[in-house]
Amino acid sequence: MTEENNSSANMWLMQQEFNADLAELVTNYQLKRKVPTALLSVKANLLGRIETQSGTFGMFCRDTFFKLTNALGIVAKVYLNGAKPIV
Repeated sequence: MTEENNSSANMWLMQQEFNADLAELVTNYQLKRKVPTALLSVKANLLGRIETQSGTFGMFCRDTFFKLTNALGIVAKVYLNGAKPIV
């Protein structure tokens, strides 16, 4: 019985170590991904608000914004980076 208890205790300790390692890995992943994901969300929110402007003035502002940011190269540097997978 002692051997069986030792085996169970060892399995329990191994499981606890695995859980601690997994929790640390998940926490590190979350910290690494939080800023890029938040930036992507902010950009998507901004673009969504710009794209859905109503009326003639709203359409003019939207079209001018996108033409200007494209001409200045801002689109490629700021907005398209969310479309490219980063590993």
